[in-house]
Amino acid sequence: MGSTLGGRGLRQARARGAELVALQALQNAAFTFFGEMRDSVGLDAAAILQRRRIDLHYSEFGMGGGASPLGTVPARSPEQAARMPFYGVWGAYRGNSDPWAPPKMRSFMHSFYRKTLDWLAQGGGPTYFVSHCFLWGMGSWDVLGIYPESTTPQGTYRDPTVVKALQAHNARAAFGVVPSVAAQAFSGGDTNNNK
Repeated sequence: MGSTLGGRGLRQARARGAELVALQALQNAAFTFFGEMRDSVGLDAAAILQRRRIDLHYSEFGMGGGASPLGTVPARSPEQAARMPFYGVWGAYRGNSDPWAPPKMRSFMHSFYRKTLDWLAQGGGPTYFVSHCFLWGMGSWDVLGIYPESTTPQGTYRDPTVVKALQAHNARAAFGVVPSVAAQAFSGGDTNNNK
């Protein structure tokens, strides 16, 4: 006896798949970097990390919600955003080009950061230990609202739910205790930060 996944269930399954694609990009970024270092300059960075027990630091991290390498087109679905998580929307906040404004996109972004914080709380992996992760703070990647252009009279890319979750994660990390706090921070948070 078989079952058919359709309608809302199919959309939810696709969104979960999109989240996994975006999170897989974290591990893939390390593999890409190590391949480029080996092929371009002859340095086996992966072997050095393992031999010296060095951890990774991710910088310029985030998901931009864009659909164009030019940074001018917002993604209209989680699947589109997950295909190229490094794409985003450049420039000052404009409501009509905010990829996170639609509820399904905001929910996807929350899920991405919740899973990222869970991933970081366990030290990254599965192949490399990640001890630090620094968010990219410009355009639609700036979910913390740090960059001055991220907030304009039209609204902001700052997401209070993500801010709260990151603050909780960082506070626990500062004291060496990093159990997963993401689920707590993302449950019931304010998701309408543009009003």
